Amino acid sequence: MKNELMKSGVVLVLLCVSLVSCQKNETRYYSDDDNKGLSVFSNTGNNIFTCYVNGIPWRTINRTCCGFLSGTTSEIFIRQQNDSSHNMLVIDWLGNFQNNTSSLDNFSLNLYIPANFTYRDFNKL
Repeated sequence: MKNELMKSGVVLVLLCVSLVSCQKNETRYYSDDDNKGLSVFSNTGNNIFTCYVNGIPWRTINRTCCGFLSGTTSEIFIRQQNDSSHNMLVIDWLGNFQNNTSSLDNFSLNLYIPANFTYRDFNKL
């Protein structure tokens, strides 16, 4: 009886650990042969943005999902910013330089948009 209870406890602990720790990396990095440190440009959903900043490769963080308690980590954030004279769509990419993964930086793109812009209009850009 004690062995059966111990086996059940071990199975329960292993199940809990696997549910909490499992994550899926949805970012696909394919090295660009012509530009060292950059990913190839594609529209296949690789979920990556790379560029050179002062000659040093910069890339977005990995998009991960499916961790039971950890949730989803996204590399891009889109928000609308309004002030008294401008309406802007702000796109922020989170990432870091190639040899400095301990620091987190971001790139921002600010696009002027009409006052009546909604997220349904995003495809028209």
